[in-house]
Amino acid sequence: MASGQTQAPLSQLQVTIKSAKLKDTGSGFFSKGDPYVEMTVDGQPPRKTEVVKKTWHPSWNEHFTVLVKPDTCLDFKVFNHFAIKSDVPLGHGQVQLLPLLKAHNGKLTNLPFALEIKTEVKGNTVKGGDLHLVFDGLCVKADVLARLGVIIQNGPSSQPNGDVGNAHRGRSNSSQPNNAQRPSQGDLASQAAAIAAGALEQLTIHQEWGKEEISTTAASW
Repeated sequence: MASGQTQAPLSQLQVTIKSAKLKDTGSGFFSKGDPYVEMTVDGQPPRKTEVVKKTWHPSWNEHFTVLVKPDTCLDFKVFNHFAIKSDVPLGHGQVQLLPLLKAHNGKLTNLPFALEIKTEVKGNTVKGGDLHLVFDGLCVKADVLARLGVIIQNGPSSQPNGDVGNAHRGRSNSSQPNNAQRPSQGDLASQAAAIAAGALEQLTIHQEWGKEEISTTAASW
């Protein structure tokens, strides 16, 4: 076992075995089965549901609280119960928690899960039905998952970090004047000289008009 697996802490997980849709494999003497589920966590003693009689679509809705690691494997077996002979397996399936934690950012909260179970019929592996589960109450920290080689996102982001930096830099540029757009001292001097020249020209024109008006008045007298 890898060192990362041995260091992973134990956490509580609530597993709800809700229901199943099973196929009649023809292994019983009756038209309908009496199914139940056996769940095993990392090789620990199995936990079992009650037997639901005379149906291939059983509903259990039973809750089990188990201790798991992020890389725990949950093993599910469905049996058909018989009173006068050994119970007959109807299907088997496994759930690896690590891919689920990776897909859901390290949190399993009221997560429904349909597990396809397989069975052996005359030497061939065939689908035995679907087992409907719900996983709840498990939260694993990002650093714990990172030690197991799983990198998760802390939460949804409106844009990548790089774009945030670019947007921030863009706002800074718009709020502060650009040095390239500032007029130089030479430009300011040229503008001032042009304004002064214009004012002088206007003053000269007014003076000429004044002389003409004085000459006209003197001539009339």
